[in-house]
Amino acid sequence: MEENYYASVCYYGVQGGAIRLTDEYFLFRCQKASVEDEFKRIEIPYTNMKRILYKTKLFIFPRIVTIEQYKGKTYKFLVFNAERFINTMKNKGINISHIK
Repeated sequence: MEENYYASVCYYGVQGGAIRLTDEYFLFRCQKASVEDEFKRIEIPYTNMKRILYKTKLFIFPRIVTIEQYKGKTYKFLVFNAERFINTMKNKGINISHIK
């Protein structure tokens, strides 16, 4: 089952895009021409995710979600409907931690 979320990668500001969760992968796509290729399409297998950290909402902003991989690579996202995103990731067996 696939789920989609509006999100932005935090890279020299906020770069809008969308997250798609498939049965095996976390996928992020950004169509902005000025973004480096690495951030236009981010594909992370769940087996490569070490943990997900998230911060509490700040006023009207969505939650900041940090994905850490076993290989040391880290990505930060602003995720709309983050509660549903976090619950879905928990159900996929990903380690989730809340940061205050």
